[in-house]
Amino acid sequence: MRVVGYLILLLLALYFLLIKPYLLARNIEIEIEGVGLSFERGLSFRNLLVYIPLNGRTFHVFVSNGAIRPWDIKAGEFSFIEVSKTPPSDKPFDYDFGPLIEFASRLNLRVDQLYISTNYIPHGESLTLFIPRTELKAGKVYSTGWAQAYWLHHKDIYHIEVFLRKAHTEGRKFVLEQAQVKSDLYEFSLRGAWEGRKGVFDAEGYIEPIHRESFSLMRTKLKLSGSLSYTQIRAGFSGSAEALDIKDRKEFRNLKLEGEYLWKWREKSQLKAIITDSFTKAEVDYSLKDGVLHAVFRGLPVDHRLLGINQRLSTIASGQLELDLKKKLLKLQAYSPMAKFEAQEVMGVSLRLTLNYEGVQRGNFELSVAQPFLLSVGGSFYGKDFTGSVELLGYKLRHEDLSAIVSYSGSLRFQQGQAYSYGRGRLENLLVRDISLGSTSYDLFLEGDSYRISLRGEGYSLSGAGSLKNRDFSGSLKLESMNLSYADIDLESLRGIIDLKVGENRAWGFGRLEGRIFREGISSWAGISFEVEKRGEQLRGSFKGELRDVKAFQFSYSEGNFEGRVEGQKVFFSFDLKDGLVGRGYYDYKNTSYSLEGSLKHVQGSLLVASEYRLNGKGRDLHLEISGDGRYKNYSFPLNASLNIKEGRLEALMKGFILRMGIVFLKVPDVKAYGSTESGSIEVNPITVGIGQEMLARVEFQRGEYKGKTLSIRGKMYGALEGWLDFSYNGKPRLSSEGVLDLGKLFSVIRSRVLADAEGKVSYRLSYTDSLNLKAGSEKITLRSRYLAVPLSGGLEVIFRDNRLSGFVSLIGNQRTSILANFTGDNKFAQLSFEVLQLPLLYRNDIIRTSLFISGKGVLSSDYKNLSIKGDFYTSGVINLQRIKGRSGETPEEYKRVSLEISLASSEPLRVNLPEGFVYTDVSAKIKGTLYEPDYVVNTYLRGGALTYFEREFYVKRGEIAFTSKDSQMDLTIIAPTPDYSIIIDLKGNPQYPKAIVRSEPPRDTREVLTTLVLGGAETEGLIPVGGALISQIPQISGLIKGAKGMTGLDIRVQVSPSVSPTGEVGLSATISKDLTQRITVEHRQSTLKNPKETYTGGDVKLTPNTSIGGRYYSDRTQEVRVRLRRKFDF
Repeated sequence: MRVVGYLILLLLALYFLLIKPYLLARNIEIEIEGVGLSFERGLSFRNLLVYIPLNGRTFHVFVSNGAIRPWDIKAGEFSFIEVSKTPPSDKPFDYDFGPLIEFASRLNLRVDQLYISTNYIPHGESLTLFIPRTELKAGKVYSTGWAQAYWLHHKDIYHIEVFLRKAHTEGRKFVLEQAQVKSDLYEFSLRGAWEGRKGVFDAEGYIEPIHRESFSLMRTKLKLSGSLSYTQIRAGFSGSAEALDIKDRKEFRNLKLEGEYLWKWREKSQLKAIITDSFTKAEVDYSLKDGVLHAVFRGLPVDHRLLGINQRLSTIASGQLELDLKKKLLKLQAYSPMAKFEAQEVMGVSLRLTLNYEGVQRGNFELSVAQPFLLSVGGSFYGKDFTGSVELLGYKLRHEDLSAIVSYSGSLRFQQGQAYSYGRGRLENLLVRDISLGSTSYDLFLEGDSYRISLRGEGYSLSGAGSLKNRDFSGSLKLESMNLSYADIDLESLRGIIDLKVGENRAWGFGRLEGRIFREGISSWAGISFEVEKRGEQLRGSFKGELRDVKAFQFSYSEGNFEGRVEGQKVFFSFDLKDGLVGRGYYDYKNTSYSLEGSLKHVQGSLLVASEYRLNGKGRDLHLEISGDGRYKNYSFPLNASLNIKEGRLEALMKGFILRMGIVFLKVPDVKAYGSTESGSIEVNPITVGIGQEMLARVEFQRGEYKGKTLSIRGKMYGALEGWLDFSYNGKPRLSSEGVLDLGKLFSVIRSRVLADAEGKVSYRLSYTDSLNLKAGSEKITLRSRYLAVPLSGGLEVIFRDNRLSGFVSLIGNQRTSILANFTGDNKFAQLSFEVLQLPLLYRNDIIRTSLFISGKGVLSSDYKNLSIKGDFYTSGVINLQRIKGRSGETPEEYKRVSLEISLASSEPLRVNLPEGFVYTDVSAKIKGTLYEPDYVVNTYLRGGALTYFEREFYVKRGEIAFTSKDSQMDLTIIAPTPDYSIIIDLKGNPQYPKAIVRSEPPRDTREVLTTLVLGGAETEGLIPVGGALISQIPQISGLIKGAKGMTGLDIRVQVSPSVSPTGEVGLSATISKDLTQRITVEHRQSTLKNPKETYTGGDVKLTPNTSIGGRYYSDRTQEVRVRLRRKFDF
């Protein structure tokens, strides 16, 4: 005990001499109560309080009910509090816990309650631990409950609980076998180890569901594994989450997480993770120290629900995001190869966004689309206001009946919920109700709810203004020589102005339009004035217009008018095309019913059509009836046709008829069509062409068919024309035919009427699609005619291709006779070139008979309005001329369009047989001008001949006769020999009334010669007016002739003959006659005799070929009537 007492005194002395002064110098306070010492408990105390200030830091240590024995320490409560006001140390904590752990493994330590609190005032941070009874014994650590940990950062409090279930030491290593960590957000099981200055750990657990206002994250499972030291913590982790639900917008399910957390002292606190689901992958790099988050994402589904917009949107986006939580700054770049917005698919979508959300949100963004149109929207925003620009190129707009390719460039601004834009654009391929308006430029001024637009296109302009809020528009549409198409209607040179007003439930239009209209063979100029108003579903209005130069297929009308009104759902209308088409009816556009009736009258050349029609229908059903008559010249035929479509079934009928044109008849058959509106059959009865009662050709048809807008039918031809033909229609008509024309069969029917005959077969091939193609020919044909002295044989070829006709005819009669012709032509010009060689022509009538040989070349050309005839010809042969027929009737006006340039010459003297004899003459003629008024010069040179006058034969000594279009001259000398002298007559002047000079060789008295001549015979006159010329030598008769010529014209017949009275008086009688018509003849006879019956005036009327009646009025004023009846009697 004495030793113990000395030891205590020594300790007290050391405390007061050394420790106490140091503690006082450092402001260290130590208070201890209830100190005791015993073998059982060792050194014990009730309370121990230690206060240590150290370099801006203070430490408070409190221990209660402590007992210390060798390798055994116990305490009821242990508290440790640190309060620091100093900045963080420049050096990390560095202590090797290995020796301490090794030392602790020898101790037995138990603390019933453990309280540790560290507080860093400059950082506003505090960490507090409440640890229940913990015991270290034989290197094993035990805990009886959950330790509580609280971390405070400014106003934020974080609470976790830790339950140390099992741990132990292994030498210098502390091994945590099992521990539980939990809080309100998560719960993990933890294992790990610490040795020296570093350790390792594994954790597994979950994060509780997180529910926020905008999203919910379902329970997340995690596994962590890593290492730690005083300067670094590195932990890899993996896990999964059931779902991430962005409320009312998007749900991501079965999320996978994988990543790493890295902390380095004074350098970084960084979290890297990869988050995936079945579509999306996101790589996240989050710096906890800087508060900066970087993320790269791919395959992120984005839709309208996720973005919180009303328009439907869906896309898969990729991009990157940068979020600075301290600066509250967001940067986003996103790209999508394809997105669908409403019904529009776009590709190449790119977005750039910068957002500062500190205070009022502000920033800028750029949005672009690459296909199928180019879009660029960009600018800056502040709160809900935005200022920027928009560029749009190639956007295909389609809204109800409107479509266009839209381009626009302008400013874009949103302020206080209102939109503002000013810019220009274009509308390409603008279609309104299937009406093509071409390309259009426009100016747009948008100011909140109000807008103004000015639109300019090819031939039209639109300007006006309106309100988006009220959904109205007011403006005017101006047309200037505009061309457009609607369905199958083409409109050209449209002009006019339309005033428009459109409201919520009202639309009004007023104006006038005029221009030309074209539609499948129909064309017209039209002008229309109208006023239309729509209120709700009710439509009212009126219209009135004029038509000019109307052409409908083969019909033409100079002018017309139409008018109508709109009432409710019906449009009532009527029209009247002058001298042509008249109609009236209505159209109900709501139930699509209509009715139309009227009449049609058409005259084209010699064709007249007059018919009535009636059309009724509803929707796709209709019934059409046409009835009337047609007339071609003096030939009439009926017109009857009907068409009925009901419930998709079609029936059509065109009644046939027989058209007779003189001896030619054409039998047109019934044509029937039946089936559905899409397809069906066509039946056509045979078509027959004939002459008289004989059939010339017949076409029999097989059953045809139609399908959609196509039809086809095939026929076979019999008679003079044998072969087949096919007709089809598929948007355009198409015809093909091939066959043979038998000339023998053809001329067997027409031989007696054309006075000719032919033999041979002409084969042909014909086709028509866009143009007509024809090829016909024969290598051997024979032609006979009453006008040809010999038959002609040869070949022909005709080709029509590309609207051009060409061909040739080659005919040979014998070794000397031939005809060769070539012809060409198109739709503007045609020409026939021909050459004849020794062609023997025969012609016979009651005036003239000819037998001539013609040779030469000629050209006939025409532009289908005018005809030109040119040629050089030579002739020889015989002409029998009985009399000369004067010009009768008026010349047709068509002759003015025929121009002539013809020369004719005789290759050898022609023999011309006259009633008084014959002459031989050379002929040279040139004809120019027109056929209506030809300019001709004909010179005849008489080379010889014999003519009989007064029963004397005169020989042609010399002669020349010149005929021109203005004047004609004769210079003829004839001579008749007598026993004593030769009588010579010279005829000069006009050939119809020449002057005669009578003389003789040797010379005699003229009266003697004239008396001898006149008394030589009874008949004095022929085609050469010798008798008339000689009468001028007798005064009594010459005055008569002159008066007769002045009274009746030059076309008269004069006969001079000697006469003897019953008393033996000798004199001359002259008879003048003229045919007024074919049935009426007048005559006057003047005689030098004194007998009154020898001078008279009279006439004859031929009633029938064998019956006539006539009368005479004699110079003594007596009258005579004669009736002649000729009959053959069989006695």
